[in-house]
Amino acid sequence: MPEVGNEFMRELFVFQYRIVYEIKANEIHILTVIHGKRIFDK
Repeated sequence: MPEVGNEFMRELFVFQYRIVYEIKANEIHILTVIHGKRIFDK
């Protein structure tokens, strides 16, 4: 995610939701799920 500056943090859009997750070793950690109408704060 360029706006965060973390190369291991990714985002995925599913319908009206933005899923932010982080890849660590062999695991995926879901950090947050945000509805598309909300503003994402850093």
